[in-house]
Amino acid sequence: MTYSASPVELVYQEFASRLNGFVLRRVRNKELAEDIVQDVFVRLVSADIDSINNISGWLHQVARNAIIDRRRSAQRRELPTEEVPEVGIEEEDDAAIWDEIVACLQPFLDGLGEKQREALEMTELGTMTQAEAADEVGISVAGMKSRVQRARRQLLNDLQECCAITVDSRGRPIEWRSRNT
Repeated sequence: MTYSASPVELVYQEFASRLNGFVLRRVRNKELAEDIVQDVFVRLVSADIDSINNISGWLHQVARNAIIDRRRSAQRRELPTEEVPEVGIEEEDDAAIWDEIVACLQPFLDGLGEKQREALEMTELGTMTQAEAADEVGISVAGMKSRVQRARRQLLNDLQECCAITVDSRGRPIEWRSRNT
C-alpha cells in the first residue's frame, strides 16, 4: 500500500515555508508567525480547495487578513478594571469638550469643499457609518470613503499650516500649539 498525500498536504509542502517568511516579515515574532500560518492552513482544510483559482494568492490574502485580525484583537484587549485610572470627566463634560473641538474646527471645515465637508460631518463628527452616509447621499460606499479620506487629508494639511501638532504612535493628536504664537 502506498501513501498518497492529500491536496492540502501538497499545498503545505509547497507553500508553508514561503508563507511563514511572508508572515514573519510582517509580525516580527516567530511563534506568532507560526500560529498565523497554522491558522491559514486550518482555513484551507475547511475551504473547497478545488474552487480556489490561485492558491498562492488565496493563502497570502488569508494570511494578511489573519495578521490584521491578530493586531485588532491585540488592540482590543482591555486592562483589568483595577488598573484603569479614574478619569474626572463626566459625560456632559465630554460632550462639552467635543462641542468645543468642533467649534474650533469649524473654520477649517468651512474651507473644505461642500461634498467633503458633508462627508466628514456625517461620519467623523456625526453618528453615521460611511455606508449609511453613502446611502443617505446616494453614492457608493467607495465614493464616500474617498470623500472622507480627501476631507481628512485636507483638514490635516490645513491644521498643520496653522498648528504644530504632536501625534502618538497611532497618529492621534496628543498636543498642539499655534504656529502664530
